Amino acid sequence: MTRETSHEHHLFSVVVTCYNDGAFIVEAIQSVEKSTYPNIEIIIVDDHSSDKDTLLKLDELEKKGYVVLRKESNLGVSDSRNEGIARIRGNYVLTLDADDLIHPAYLEKAMQQFNKGYTVVYCNVKNFGKINSIRIAPEFSIPLLLTGNFVASCSAFTKEMWKLAGGFDVNMKCYEDWEFWVNLCGKGGKFIHINDVLFEYRRKVNSLNSKCEDPQTRAQTVEYVCKKHTSLYQQYVTEIVPNLHRVVSSLERDILQIEELAGKGNITELYNRVKLAEAELENRTAFYENSFFWKLKRISDKILGR
Repeated sequence: MTRETSHEHHLFSVVVTCYNDGAFIVEAIQSVEKSTYPNIEIIIVDDHSSDKDTLLKLDELEKKGYVVLRKESNLGVSDSRNEGIARIRGNYVLTLDADDLIHPAYLEKAMQQFNKGYTVVYCNVKNFGKINSIRIAPEFSIPLLLTGNFVASCSAFTKEMWKLAGGFDVNMKCYEDWEFWVNLCGKGGKFIHINDVLFEYRRKVNSLNSKCEDPQTRAQTVEYVCKKHTSLYQQYVTEIVPNLHRVVSSLERDILQIEELAGKGNITELYNRVKLAEAELENRTAFYENSFFWKLKRISDKILGR
């Protein structure tokens, strides 16, 4: 379904990817349709959902005039995004998972940045559901991005950049967003951070147990990204390595101090130390969407009885 008032050159295309998220997809679409930007098209891509309620909801949306692309097999979100973007008519893209939401001003503010020459626009994020928090993204830095992702999955970019990158990498079974942003850096992408909360990311039970949290899977995924973008990593290695050691050494210090206090049985002092460590971690957890920092945050919550 398209809401048009101007030329296709300024058409904003929102690709909504769905897999068994029929319970949330209408809410996601409604969040797009509340946009203050007037020239929008919505394309829904279903990744071969098996849930009957989801299939019924997709049928209803199709009858109402929405474009629903139905895949014949489940190939993952990267493939779904590529299929949807290949069919859009606009030059500007926002990918939205069917269980997430955007704020009314997001597309309008993103278009303002595109008009200034930027090709990738990202914002701050509100987590809701099983985790409720605000993630304040940092200003853009290639070395920081090469260390870990802080650009939300629901970020806007030009179709031309997607073409230059060769689309989302279908070999990525997790961290596909991170690899895509790294890829765009290597292709000359111009990133800009909007310092507003314009995207809401639904934290569900299964999202807390991502397969990417498995150490071996994480290591293999990072190795794949590093090898694929070797030249970019070589260019920034003198900034990446010191930053990683700074973060790891800080975490090791906090953990050792907490373990020492726990061994002494001083509950009050332990409580205060965990609170202090948690405050130090807040900025780091805000940067990374899927990282071990979130595990430490949940440990803190458990100790503090939250």
